[in-house]
Amino acid sequence: MYPKVDIILTSADNYSYFIHEREKRGVAIVDPGNEKIIRAELERRKLKPLEIWLTHKHIDHIGGAAELAKHFDIPIRASSEIPIYTTKVLRISDNQHFSFGSAEVKVNRIGGHTREHMVFFIDDALFTGDTLFIGGCGRNFEGHANELYDGFQRHILILPDTTRIYCGHEYAEHNLSFALTLEPSNALILKHYNTIKAQLRAGRPSVPGDLGIEKATNPFLRTRDLNLYQNVSARWDDVPKEPDKLFVFLRHLKDGY
Repeated sequence: MYPKVDIILTSADNYSYFIHEREKRGVAIVDPGNEKIIRAELERRKLKPLEIWLTHKHIDHIGGAAELAKHFDIPIRASSEIPIYTTKVLRISDNQHFSFGSAEVKVNRIGGHTREHMVFFIDDALFTGDTLFIGGCGRNFEGHANELYDGFQRHILILPDTTRIYCGHEYAEHNLSFALTLEPSNALILKHYNTIKAQLRAGRPSVPGDLGIEKATNPFLRTRDLNLYQNVSARWDDVPKEPDKLFVFLRHLKDGY
């Protein structure tokens, strides 16, 4: 399975990732929020960092990037809207492709959480930052929920069900708890929730997620599903039926959950 990905917990719920180059010369670091933890993990695993990739500008995702880039003399790939003060910055933009060893990486912008938020797709792995989470989606700090909806429709739902999801935070249990309030009798969500709970209790992360499971259980990927609309409208008033408006309605509900 390619790429090989190491999951690095950099705070109580923040994830960074090491993506191994196919030729085994080193790794790309995704969202290094904590410089000391990343350096310690690189040393412990005896890995050579080759590049840093940033999904968005929040400090819990970029906090260690500049120091790591300077220390290891490696480039940072980031949107032009992320203030990076190092000499080696490779700016990325929507629908861009770049090479990582012999592999091709595709970059897509999905706004809503922040204006410049990018996701990275390499082989069968998608690094979503704070856009798509296991069981949920990110809050909208600089944009509108419609941007997330549009991004999911255009860039994520079209991907194969076998795609592995690597998101920026461990929010899965809370997200699936919310999903069950929408559809308490949904057996697929309940099964997924119990599986995630068991994983977490055993000390294992919820990532990588499985996009096929997310398509079946994540309410923010299912707003075209009539069953979801019927379940939500049976419990709340004035629920919009249009998929994009239902997405916004659910995001507002989740904000207060």
